[in-house]
Amino acid sequence: MQETEGSTRTHIDAPPGIAIANLSAPDRIRPGETYTVTAMVRNPSEEVRSERIEYRFNEATVNNRTVVLDAGESQELRFKQTADGRMTGTESIDTGTYVHGVRNESGEGVPRYVRITPDIDLTINGFQDPVTAPNDRQFIVLATVSNPGETTVTRDVTYRFAGKPVAEKTVTVGGGERQQVAFAVTADRIEAATPAVQRGRTYDHSISTAGGASIGDAVQLQSGSGASADSLAAQEPTFPTDVREGEHHIVAVTVRNVDTAAFDGQFVYRINGTTVATRSIEIPAGERQTVEFAVAYSKIKRAVFPLTSHPVTQSITVGNTSLASHDVTVHGSTTETAATQTPRETPTFASQPDNDNGTSGETCERGFFNECGGTTLDQMTLTLVGTVSSVFAMLYEMVRGA
Repeated sequence: MQETEGSTRTHIDAPPGIAIANLSAPDRIRPGETYTVTAMVRNPSEEVRSERIEYRFNEATVNNRTVVLDAGESQELRFKQTADGRMTGTESIDTGTYVHGVRNESGEGVPRYVRITPDIDLTINGFQDPVTAPNDRQFIVLATVSNPGETTVTRDVTYRFAGKPVAEKTVTVGGGERQQVAFAVTADRIEAATPAVQRGRTYDHSISTAGGASIGDAVQLQSGSGASADSLAAQEPTFPTDVREGEHHIVAVTVRNVDTAAFDGQFVYRINGTTVATRSIEIPAGERQTVEFAVAYSKIKRAVFPLTSHPVTQSITVGNTSLASHDVTVHGSTTETAATQTPRETPTFASQPDNDNGTSGETCERGFFNECGGTTLDQMTLTLVGTVSSVFAMLYEMVRGA
């Protein structure tokens, strides 16, 4: 035990024991981003302790702090870092998944996974939303996010109403690919997230990505009872039964408003419950109108991925009520069919020698009549070779005897 001159506190420098708890750390970081990791440290002993607390990244200590805590005392520590090559001892930090966290001198602490994501942001377009947001049923807000880069990007996508986040999803989009993101929202959920909104007024709503891309429009939050699917009589539905690569299809249904009030609502085309497209239409009382969706193969394929040879259900709905439905078979592309016919083996990390000679791990020896990896001579050839050798041997003996 060591006593510091001019101080009344007694410090125990060697024995570790400060506990780490309540770690707050990001799970995704972009290269060059500055972030903060926070941890609560506590001295559980009955003596004063002095100990070095470390922030670890990828099995290396990249920051540390020495704390002195009285018996039972707690303290919040913050480690501010910049995600760059200095953390991994390289020129620049590579994308991938790492382990980071805070620990004490004995190695006890709280680890977390962190994903270093490419320094690329998703773009967003194709916003589909209703003109009015009904107060008595669910409505759909839809957008398409695209990845302009060459590597896969994972980002949070958020639906906002009047500037406040209402719902969030995490999407992963491959390089050069795009993906639809749909949010099913209700007026009750909006009011829970944004208590200041008033029904009957118009507000901005949008879908945005964590990288800052955003797309939106204005929508009126209805105050009275909106028209429901019960007001509509569906007739003459048109659905594709087979969908193939490169095709476009028209999905349609004719509806008549049998109510005494106008219908002002949103129609949704779904496959297996996944939203593919939406349309907002107003239908006066007693009138008939055809609701059409022009749908490309790529959108249908994304909705039913992974593809199956069995038919799936497609439907046109208002809210959660189906107006018409039919089965459809979505066929894979030519390249996908070829890949299915010749499946590749699942890769493993088992330690196996490279067998370029095609012997599947067997010992390969070079013989007189065959080369390692070559084709062995057949029995007839070997017999002829033996006969010729015998003749030469007899001639040699005759010549030598003469």
